[in-house]
Amino acid sequence: SDLSLVGIFNTVKNATAVSVDGGFIYIATSDGTNSEIFKIKMVTITLTGANPQSIELGVGYTELGATASDSSTVIIDSTDFRNEVGYYTIVYSSSDGIQTTREVRVVDTTVPIITLLGASPQNIQQGSGYTELGATTNDGSSVQINTSAFVDAVGSYIITYDSVDASSN
Repeated sequence: SDLSLVGIFNTVKNATAVSVDGGFIYIATSDGTNSEIFKIKMVTITLTGANPQSIELGVGYTELGATASDSSTVIIDSTDFRNEVGYYTIVYSSSDGIQTTREVRVVDTTVPIITLLGASPQNIQQGSGYTELGATTNDGSSVQINTSAFVDAVGSYIITYDSVDASSN
């Protein structure tokens, strides 16, 4: 008969023959008196796309999908995923009880964008000193402003603005 088993089974019988054919494993067992042949269906889950998968922070997770070799339904559990820098595990289970996982790595490779407040270039009357108008970033990172090049004399001076986010971008 066509017997398909899924799970873990303990037996005192010894396997005397094993073969693989057409997606099934055949095992012949014997206890010295009686013999049995077991036909076990092999099921694999194939992931679509990269594993591990890297996505940029803020983009969000898009499921790439998976299929089971026996066309059974694949259940996807992405409850571990958070849109924060880190590693997350997505679990794929077939209705036959087979599981596999995909690692999703959320990375932040985007540099902060600095926006200057006020005019640039800034025209200053000699003798009135330099007043910094400020700057912000698109991600809330702090901005370090270096005004050391400014001398209160006729000429052009470069003020530098730097920002490093929590991911060292």
